[in-house]
Amino acid sequence: MAREALYRTYRPRTFGDVVGQDPVVETLRQAVLHGRLTHAYLFSGPRGTGKTSVARILAKAVNCEAPRDGEPCLACASCRAVEQGSHLDVIEVDAASNRGIDEVRDIKERLQHAPVMGSRKVYIIDEVHMLSQEAANALLKTLEEPPPHILFVLATTDPQKLPATVLSRCQRFAFRRLPVSLIVSRLEGVLEREGVAFDREALETVAEAADGGLRDALSLLDQVLAMDPAGEARLATTRELVGSLDGTTLEQVLRAMAAADAPGLMAALEAAYAQGRDPRQILRDVARQLRDVIVYHQVGEAALPAHRRERAAGLAAAGWRHPREPGRWFGALERLAAAEDRLRGSFPAPLVLELALFQAMEMLSGEPPASGTATTGRPVQEAGRTERPRVAAEGPSGATAAVPAAAPGPPEGDRWERLVAYLHRKRKLPVVSLLAEARVSEEAGTLVVTLAYPTWVEQMTGSKLAAFQEALRAAYGPEWQVRFQPPGGESPTMEAGNPRPGDDELLRRVREVFGPEVRVEGFGPGGDAG
Repeated sequence: MAREALYRTYRPRTFGDVVGQDPVVETLRQAVLHGRLTHAYLFSGPRGTGKTSVARILAKAVNCEAPRDGEPCLACASCRAVEQGSHLDVIEVDAASNRGIDEVRDIKERLQHAPVMGSRKVYIIDEVHMLSQEAANALLKTLEEPPPHILFVLATTDPQKLPATVLSRCQRFAFRRLPVSLIVSRLEGVLEREGVAFDREALETVAEAADGGLRDALSLLDQVLAMDPAGEARLATTRELVGSLDGTTLEQVLRAMAAADAPGLMAALEAAYAQGRDPRQILRDVARQLRDVIVYHQVGEAALPAHRRERAAGLAAAGWRHPREPGRWFGALERLAAAEDRLRGSFPAPLVLELALFQAMEMLSGEPPASGTATTGRPVQEAGRTERPRVAAEGPSGATAAVPAAAPGPPEGDRWERLVAYLHRKRKLPVVSLLAEARVSEEAGTLVVTLAYPTWVEQMTGSKLAAFQEALRAAYGPEWQVRFQPPGGESPTMEAGNPRPGDDELLRRVREVFGPEVRVEGFGPGGDAG
């Protein structure tokens, strides 16, 4: 006999059963209780957070023959029919497969019919953002003047794709991702009711992999129980299924990065590949741990989940100490985030992972990424610079901020630190990360900032440049201007097959690992490796 999936067995049946969406369900329960229902609701949020389940509970509540304090009774014929999917007045439409105007016209034709079994006819339209433009326009007309016995519940994971005219005609509820602790608590309750043994760390791994979705967590837990020989939720089985690193291998990777140990890092990655681990999951594991160490240093261990504090503290003690330049940490995390985007392409995932980890390791170790380039966190006043500051803004290779030129005051050694601290206070972390390896000098009223990579110069435009200008005025004075340049002061080259000046060290490390014949094309924050 087939066993019912856990997410179906433990699907919430009343508003009180819903986990982690208290503001939403309490508002709806009160609306049912006091008869303050509107004609259309829009439920938005990530998948697996309860949108469709709450829509069905609402359909039960408005048609229940004996509601109790705004909740469906679950015993009447109407409630049972909704749960069995046989209620004649509750119509569910999947907009992903019924997205045309003909389907919406069919709904419009049925609206005039009175309810058969209950007091309200409820239309639940899932993934409503998938409707075609014509269908959305037809739905809009329906939402404007619906019959009094009609209730629409629209559900979507992407409300930005809906026309503003549709959004304005609905009462909107945002479903949030569930925290790991809440998902773990729910999974523990499910397994206790099922009489299944489990490791708490296994449930924490499942909850983190579910990314805030309780339905995904229950589905993944089902797979773990099916895969485990004893039908239990054990950590080893969970890691095997999720593809995450075991604690020993993850610590080897992280400690190698902290020590700038390239051979040790490659050995740890080879061990992970031998275990069949997915490069994408390895990247996520490392990024999560790096984030935890940053939080440990910047905020304190109390801000971390209990099961992740010990490892963060251990890594901090083992070598990932708080740096003099926190921008290095943010830059390393940004490199890992950029690699996540590249992993969605067709390029070999192991190479993307390895390049990203080498870049992050280079930043964390404090070694210069370009040959012969010294890194400093303080401005260096270079002699012989008497050039007047430029007024017009230049291109990315020599971006000059257009601030009024005037005779600057005497240089102060701590002004650069004040500038970086100002950006931190304003939470301009993308700008701080681009300054992680910067060399700074002053030229008669112009702050010359040499960034680590040519592509970083190209990124210092728009809102990033505006944020830097604001910090420059605050730390140096309103008369100062800035010029960004790549290592060596040369213009960045973007031609395929030619390494850029700032990439010499990275290319050398890549060739150490993959051999002298390797060729890198357009690799950087805006390009792809090839």
